Amino acid sequence: MTQHVTVRLPSIILLAPLVASACASTRAQDSTEPAAANEAEDLRENYAVAPQGTIEAQLGRGALVFEENCDLCHGARGQGREGVIDTPQVTGEGALASGEHAVSNAQQLYDYVSANMPEDSPGSLSREQYWDVVAYLASENGVELTGQVDPESASTVTLPSSP
Repeated sequence: MTQHVTVRLPSIILLAPLVASACASTRAQDSTEPAAANEAEDLRENYAVAPQGTIEAQLGRGALVFEENCDLCHGARGQGREGVIDTPQVTGEGALASGEHAVSNAQQLYDYVSANMPEDSPGSLSREQYWDVVAYLASENGVELTGQVDPESASTVTLPSSP
């Protein structure tokens, strides 16, 4: 004689994926950073279709470098973070032109970030990655870039000054 056993899983186990999904959705809606994530996604899409050698491609790569190496400390929009990790903002009015590490052009910014960032592994990015993130930060700080930021153009790319 065959015996059938019916096992009933507690409802919470069956509902766990739905609850987790709802929590994640709520967290995303409550966050102040979804817009930044959307903008970064737009830059990634532009990078994917932008012809190599253009400022659009460089900005897309820079957004990726920033997202992968900088936003943990500086925030998705470069607004800085307070709390467990206090880090300065790198975007916004006067962000790069004030404080202990003030810079006035892209070359100075490159010199600083390539020697000191990421903080846990300074100098660990490639030269191209550092130039890409410098271009991205210049753009995020309102600089209208007409060409790629590189060693030949960097000293002429003026960053916004303090108010």
